[in-house]
Amino acid sequence: MIAPTRLSFARLESAKQQMLRELEAEFGCLVVAYHHEAELAQLVPEAYAKLHKLENELGVALVAYEPTARFGLAQPSRAQLKRLQAMERELKLALVAYAEEQSAPMPAQMPAGVGSLQLATLLEEQLEKLHTVEQETGLVLMAYKP
Repeated sequence: MIAPTRLSFARLESAKQQMLRELEAEFGCLVVAYHHEAELAQLVPEAYAKLHKLENELGVALVAYEPTARFGLAQPSRAQLKRLQAMERELKLALVAYAEEQSAPMPAQMPAGVGSLQLATLLEEQLEKLHTVEQETGLVLMAYKP
């Protein structure tokens, strides 16, 4: 099982703040930036011993976090499976397909006044632009009705 991630409000430098203000003006809604925050790992004694040994070897303090994403065996569609099998025959290799597994993020604590807001309904091109900015910044952006 994948450890859940928590969404926390992102602290933005001025350029990213300006980018969000421009989106808000264009969309006519409030845009809030979040980032994924990994939970501390719950280590079994053997893993803790390995971590402690590594700390001693490196002379540093280490912190272990649960991964925010893991990979598991993919469940390809029939078309994908046929393509993989064709590639295996062509390359004379055995291929193993993995897919990223992610848990749903846990919501952030909303600051006063934001918790009562409702999600905004965006047009398709607005959604695409919002997703593009998410990819460029590595943030999770939510649009709320004013």
